[in-house]
Amino acid sequence: MISRRTLLNTAGATAVLAGVPLFRVHAEDAPIKLGCIEDNSGVLDIYGKPIVMANALAVEEINAAGGLLGRKIELKQYDSQSDIALYTKYAQQLVREDKVDVAVLVPNCPVCHQTTALVARHLEANGIPTVVMGCAKDIVEHAAVPRFLFSDFPLGNSAGKPHDAASQALTLELALRLLEAAPGPQTTTQSPLRWSEDAAWKRDYNNVANMSAEELARRRAEFDAQKQRARSIRDTSAA
Repeated sequence: MISRRTLLNTAGATAVLAGVPLFRVHAEDAPIKLGCIEDNSGVLDIYGKPIVMANALAVEEINAAGGLLGRKIELKQYDSQSDIALYTKYAQQLVREDKVDVAVLVPNCPVCHQTTALVARHLEANGIPTVVMGCAKDIVEHAAVPRFLFSDFPLGNSAGKPHDAASQALTLELALRLLEAAPGPQTTTQSPLRWSEDAAWKRDYNNVANMSAEELARRRAEFDAQKQRARSIRDTSAA
């Protein structure tokens, strides 16, 4: 747990970029409202669903250990449905209606990294401290977000390794702790976790030149099925 002096220094440094305190002023025993916007449905739900589950698991474990800054965390999650436009909609809802204390944003693809970085800037401008968890360091840092947890993983794995609850819980905890420890604006912290001991994965991961025709056909069929499912969700919502 950080000292009051460190917390105030962190908040003041963050204000250089965001112009807001680290957390909204509440009673000392009030929970910290944590807002998360993830793709829990649509074509990207294969990435978003594990993040949603990891968020819930990490918050449960952090609360059981005493919370963050001595306060429990209240989790508010929205399903962006793999639709970029919904990021802005839910970001505004977090600010105007839910009045959350902090927002965690977890992008998947390169465009998602750019979008969520801009959403983070929008939230900060409206008084919501943010932390971005991502794998595309150059994109997020170019957008000059206040706090960024970088995982040196393949795109789509910003919340930790797939099917690895411990990795996912630790990754979110590192992001939340960054809210405590960031010494100033535009702070990037790198996760100590590694995708593989051999860095060759950066050359070979999802390299279509190394995949058989059968594997390519399987992945194409899986992606087409995801698009059809997303289209059905969209059509149902519009009806």
